[in-house]
Amino acid sequence: MQYHTQKDFRIAAYAAQGKPCPSTRLYHAPLMNVYDNTTICLGSANGGDGLTAQARAIWNEAIFDSNFSHKNHDRLIRLKSTVKEKDINRAYLRFIRDKATTGKPFYAKDMTPLGKTLDEWIVT
Repeated sequence: MQYHTQKDFRIAAYAAQGKPCPSTRLYHAPLMNVYDNTTICLGSANGGDGLTAQARAIWNEAIFDSNFSHKNHDRLIRLKSTVKEKDINRAYLRFIRDKATTGKPFYAKDMTPLGKTLDEWIVT
């Protein structure tokens, strides 16, 4: 996650353990309520003091306690090309339920590449 006090709140994913380095390739976060450009749709979340370091707990709640009501783009996860537009939400929810039920982790093959490294993402 990147909190940019003058700009926005963004989230991306990476396929590794431990801390990422500047050359780490990023992926679209496999979460609803995140736009294609990685900014977070806060909807009616109370932003408190705005995008300040002190408000991080509020912003974390906006992500981790969200009801994830809608998709903001079609690259949440890699889907088969046969999935129709109207079925993307269902396919995504089925995928998430399967992960939750089986306890299987997300893999890089499950996610859609963002096309940026951590270093490139931070400066944009």
